[in-house]
Amino acid sequence: MTLPNRKESLVILGLGIVIALAGAATFYFISANNKNETAEPTQEIVEESEQTQTIPKGVLAAESLSQYLKKSNKYSLDNIQGTPDKSMFADIENPKFKLVSKENNLDESATVASFHVGDDFRAYPLKYILYHHLVNDKFKDQQVLISYCGICNSAAAYSPIVGGKTLTFGVLGVLYNNNLVMYDKETDSWWIQATGEAISGKYKDKKLSLLPGMELVTFSSFKKAHPKGEVLQPIAQYASFYEQFDPDQFYEEEDNLGSQDQVVGIEVRGEAKAFKTQDVKKKKIINDTLNGWSLLVVSDPADGGVRIFRRFLSKDELILDFELKGDKLVDKQTGSTWNFSGEATEGKLKGTKLEQPDYLELYLFAWKGFFQNTKIFKP
Repeated sequence: MTLPNRKESLVILGLGIVIALAGAATFYFISANNKNETAEPTQEIVEESEQTQTIPKGVLAAESLSQYLKKSNKYSLDNIQGTPDKSMFADIENPKFKLVSKENNLDESATVASFHVGDDFRAYPLKYILYHHLVNDKFKDQQVLISYCGICNSAAAYSPIVGGKTLTFGVLGVLYNNNLVMYDKETDSWWIQATGEAISGKYKDKKLSLLPGMELVTFSSFKKAHPKGEVLQPIAQYASFYEQFDPDQFYEEEDNLGSQDQVVGIEVRGEAKAFKTQDVKKKKIINDTLNGWSLLVVSDPADGGVRIFRRFLSKDELILDFELKGDKLVDKQTGSTWNFSGEATEGKLKGTKLEQPDYLELYLFAWKGFFQNTKIFKP
């Protein structure tokens, strides 16, 4: 075998070094790429876990239960106050309205009951419904019963459809726990205004479906927040009754019944809680719970309305916690921005709407009349 000379040895040595360097570089790039490929999914998993909320099964089960127990409240006709007189007050069956921009008969400070279906907002001045009590109304194709009890300062909107039949309601002229009693003209069943429950007649133990969205606000606030809204018009033949039932004088005469703190009250499966509207307006938002339900109570800065929503999103199995950032309502879980009507307007949850449970705005003494063991929110 012939040994290579010095020149040939140098060439071979150089080639070996080049090959070794090339191999090292290839190994480095392969290792780096493999490292990056495994690092990226790990980062994605971390980010995803930060947005995931694990709710214990017991909490999730409670949030998924319905608001009411099947059993209705117990009522006794022996507790009826007064003698029925259906001619004492006149309900309205064919209400007339005027655009808010053309309304010039109401003081700016006048209180109105505000209700809406979709973007159709209507104001019912207490100046008129303190006498009429009931307005059998219709929003496009949806029948709505607007009810108001002056003693309790309670306004509520109900669906008047029971068992597939649309009922027309009148005022019975008596009270139950100082609350208005209504009757339907089709069967003469008697119904409680504050709870929507029938206490006698064909529909005894039936319950009207409460429609969310009823609020007591000033006319100026309503007009500012809903410039395309409408206002209930008075009926000429009852003008003298409107003067007789002037809200300011009426409430001065009824100040001996108990606490006239205005509250929004809610019941969840037999447990009740009341939030004083003055406390809600001061705090602006309240994250709370009641019998397993996560609740959000807010005061709308636009029209002053106080509302209750659920903070639980059943579809996403997510419980939200809300905070104010400036004048915006933001949830801490996703950072989405919400309006005070319970709809997400920006962020991950954009387009999502919070559910509104049944709740009622009225005087505290009236709420306690039906829910004696109610809790009262303390700020």
